[in-house]
Amino acid sequence: MDPLHREFGWPHSTISFAVSLNLLLYGLTAPFAAALMARFGVRRVTVAALLLVAVGSGATVFMTASWQLVLCWGLLVGLGTGSMALAFVSTVVDRWFVARRGLVSGVLTAASARIAAGDYALRTRMHTGDELEILSQGFDQMAGAVQDKVEALELSVQQRDDFVGAFTHELKTPMTGIIGYADLLRSMQPDPEEQREAAGAIFHEAQRLEALSGKLLQLMGLGEHAPQLVPVQLDSVFAEARRAVAPALNGCILTMQSNGLTVQGDADLLCDLVINLVTNAAKASTPSSAIAVYAEQADGSIRLTVQDHGQGIPADKLPRVVEPFYMVDKSRSRRQGGSGLGLALCSRIAQAHGGTLAMESELGKGTTVTVTLPAPNQTAAELAQEEPV
Repeated sequence: MDPLHREFGWPHSTISFAVSLNLLLYGLTAPFAAALMARFGVRRVTVAALLLVAVGSGATVFMTASWQLVLCWGLLVGLGTGSMALAFVSTVVDRWFVARRGLVSGVLTAASARIAAGDYALRTRMHTGDELEILSQGFDQMAGAVQDKVEALELSVQQRDDFVGAFTHELKTPMTGIIGYADLLRSMQPDPEEQREAAGAIFHEAQRLEALSGKLLQLMGLGEHAPQLVPVQLDSVFAEARRAVAPALNGCILTMQSNGLTVQGDADLLCDLVINLVTNAAKASTPSSAIAVYAEQADGSIRLTVQDHGQGIPADKLPRVVEPFYMVDKSRSRRQGGSGLGLALCSRIAQAHGGTLAMESELGKGTTVTVTLPAPNQTAAELAQEEPV
């Protein structure tokens, strides 16, 4: 209840009502389900109950109002689990009650009640070698589907809370600097040098806010609208990216080699991808350090690689660098105007193309980022199927 209360602000009474309705319908469905089974058969009622549970559980991922919780979890799942339990009980009673002395019906009914009460990890795991084992497997599959949907909902709530918390923190840091320096200019009479320093700090933090909002909008846009993928020559993408990153190279030596390759993609997004990767490489490198960008054809797809010889990333932090707002060195990133969204945006761009982004890094030796993209004669779906699991 607490995650739903914290995320949506729904009162505990409303959430409790949904759970109570679920349990009530679970108990009251029996006579109606029995009539339906007599009319249409046990198998059809069981399939309908499974559909009700699947629809009710799946729809909870898209809930935005408390009445939807009552409808999905209270009504649909309650009706489905009640009908399912009776279907199992009626089948068992009809065929095995005399031999089993009610043991099977007791196990399944108790398991249904515990799952309805929130014990989603419970499984019956009966191994009898007959139709009862098949029935148990079907029950366990239903319980597994319910558990997966509930865990997905909880994970979504947790990720949203983490994202909001990180965004609030990243927004507060530049605002604190802007307010502090603005108050200095407003309330005191600083000399010209101090005025220039304060104005420079305000300008720097305002640029950070602008970059943060721009990348955040890009991330949101990629999540809502799929890009139109067309054949794109990497020569033009690399040329545009070179012009854009020139002021941010910090003395680094950039080489770019497209090998005349063409990819299936969105030119603007691919340019943003290269710009972000090269900018990150320059920030992690010392002046005169080499940064290489090259493309090659492999296994019917195009691999775009950005390689630097900079500071590198610790192995334990490498899996998290594509998370929004995550920074390996927060002080250095903020000093250089970073927002922690660059690699998250690159990963999302790769996914929007049906590709992947992989990173290899070693402290003190540098980082290599490889993005796999579809070739012009290859769809994004085909590329995704070729990627190793």
